[in-house]
Amino acid sequence: MARPSSVRFLQAFRDSAATGRGLEVIAGDADGFASAIADDPEGMLQAIDAVAERGGGTASVPPAVFATAAVRRAGGVLASDATFDALNLPDVALADAVRRAGAARPSPSVIIDDAGGRPVAVVVAGLERAASWPLAPAVREALTAGEAAFAVMAVGPNHALDWAALFSPWTFSRPEARLAGALVRSGDLREAARVAGVSYETARETLASAMAKTGARRQPEFVRQLAQLAFGELPANDAAWKTLADAYDLSARQARLALLVTLGATRATAARALHVSDHTAKAELKVVYAQCSVASGAALGRIVAETDALSRMAAATDVEIVTRGEIATPLRFVRRRRRSGRIAVEDHGPRDGQPVVVFHAPINGRHLPRGLTAAMQAQGLRPISVERPGFGLTTPASGEVIAESNADLIDVLDALGLGRVRLLGRSVIMPMSFAAAHAERVSGGVLLAATPPGVRSRDGLLATVAGMALDRPELVAGFARLMVGLSSERSIMSLTERSVRSSPSDLAALTVARNRLDWIRACRQSSSGDGFAREFAIHADGGGIPAGSLRTAWTVLFGSDDTLGIGVGDGVALWREAAPEASCLRVQGAGRLVHLSHPERVASALANLGAS
Repeated sequence: MARPSSVRFLQAFRDSAATGRGLEVIAGDADGFASAIADDPEGMLQAIDAVAERGGGTASVPPAVFATAAVRRAGGVLASDATFDALNLPDVALADAVRRAGAARPSPSVIIDDAGGRPVAVVVAGLERAASWPLAPAVREALTAGEAAFAVMAVGPNHALDWAALFSPWTFSRPEARLAGALVRSGDLREAARVAGVSYETARETLASAMAKTGARRQPEFVRQLAQLAFGELPANDAAWKTLADAYDLSARQARLALLVTLGATRATAARALHVSDHTAKAELKVVYAQCSVASGAALGRIVAETDALSRMAAATDVEIVTRGEIATPLRFVRRRRRSGRIAVEDHGPRDGQPVVVFHAPINGRHLPRGLTAAMQAQGLRPISVERPGFGLTTPASGEVIAESNADLIDVLDALGLGRVRLLGRSVIMPMSFAAAHAERVSGGVLLAATPPGVRSRDGLLATVAGMALDRPELVAGFARLMVGLSSERSIMSLTERSVRSSPSDLAALTVARNRLDWIRACRQSSSGDGFAREFAIHADGGGIPAGSLRTAWTVLFGSDDTLGIGVGDGVALWREAAPEASCLRVQGAGRLVHLSHPERVASALANLGAS
């Protein structure tokens, strides 16, 4: 029989579907969450699925990429931003878009031709659904005052973008960036060559060089990659083809064909994947071009990227506007060698520093706390954060997660010309697995506040989540969707503060504005792909110490106020039993977030690895 605490929690959790605050309900009643999992796992599964369905994930976008306006029920524009004005959309077409509005889950299902004849996808929604959109102040005011009935959002014109800065993560040369920007805008290489002021043959050579840096195999894929980068970091979307079909009135097969082509497939390869003849694919692709009003695969790549981005933005539950340079991060991409894809890397330098690869936790992405970065650099270290498959801007894995993560890191080390590196892990299994597989590339490592692999926490919210992953695997997929889809600044901080509430040091560190912003930004990056979902069960208990990893010299740092859910004394004893050669150091006054509260101690431990 279900306990009252289970019944009470399930009701509150189900009610949260209307507000999108399911994670805050869990943070506010962790004991009820644990009771519901134990007493009514089937009811919990149904509730998780229902609540997760309302989540669209978080987005971090630069300003002026998305254009917004407030419109009357009859379609007249009451307020708009400059980006929207630049689109110059006809009033009659806008009025038609508004008449077709009203879907419970907005998607870009209306196409309007701008003054130049370029098709523009728009999405329309009322204030409740549009509240998280990056609305201009005047647009938001018109909606909240009840003067406007709907918000309209579109992808803004891209002529004003600084393409050289935008493409810097791929280390494009200036000629490559100039040509790439022109190609994204025009969708035609000859026109791009004219705009860039080079001959067609020179343009072909420059394009080949730029494509080699991104790993793109064909122009449609290349343009799609570049256009996507302009939109920042958006929530994952598992049904991009459905969005495309809805927006451009395509059949499911036509939309899937368009998506495959813009992902780099040849027409013949796409035809085989869809189980149709090459002749049929050719005919269907002709229809796609006509429906999307494009004349080339490159132009199709831009259309697909823009429509997909608008769909993700429309569904997002939380949006952060990030001005370029607001937090300057040395982002670059490394091309995967084994298959198509990119790896997002932040190399903070200095180049002559001792390289340290930082492994983010499964709830974070590549973004490093600025305090930790500065402390490491002060010790002569070179922090390098590598985003794992499916997190942030790194392409998802297609196979086994740990093996692909290890292969990614080898690609990064080789691309940066690095031999042996030190490791810093906020998780255990991933850095230790890399050390086990590639001991020749590792000179030592530090693990932070690390529960030993194979050991389960016994109390607290983290213990409940880990226990769910191990004992109720049927709940894992839904809970992962919940974490990704409903992450917002408020829910991230609610869960974090609940998890570390027994540590005054952690709570104090999170009140520092810089630390709080860094933590939220890193957590947002875990919600833009499938990485968290795929790693969730792996991190529940780690499955034991990876064979061969103990050939590496490890230092494990424990906060004196972090019980790890098992008691800190037991944690030290267990680590000494599991890894007798590891150095276990207690950081007085620290909790679980040692890298935020005591970055100098972390940097010192890294600098002194191997010292007698």
